[in-house]
Amino acid sequence: MAYIQYKAGSARKFYKLPDRMVIFGRVEHCDFQLLDKEISREHFAIQREDDGDYAVIDLGSRNGTFHNERKLLNELSILKDGDSIFAGGHRFIFLTKLPAKTTQDIVDEVLDTVQDEGKSFRTAMVEIVSLASGNKPS
Repeated sequence: MAYIQYKAGSARKFYKLPDRMVIFGRVEHCDFQLLDKEISREHFAIQREDDGDYAVIDLGSRNGTFHNERKLLNELSILKDGDSIFAGGHRFIFLTKLPAKTTQDIVDEVLDTVQDEGKSFRTAMVEIVSLASGNKPS
């Protein structure tokens, strides 16, 4: 199992990679849509190889896809745990497992939920303390 870590606002988020090719790009039919004028319609893809490795593939992007600072030119590059992928103004980190959550991750998750569901400050704080101590919020 593998993941892509990315930023959404100030929070770090994780996208679980399926066993099929995932296309990152600007258009609606992409699996991971990036609304950024520096991103091509279909910018890059990540796929699982037959041997279990994951690879990043530049899809002929206008502004390039970078794997650990190296620009890919319509080519495939094997990903290792902790590798970076850059496209437009976006940075992605390839992970083979999820890292432990930090207190900041928990706060960001709860605050996102508070905004989405209109919860009170008190409810949010109870959830933060419960999650930080390893309990499920009541």
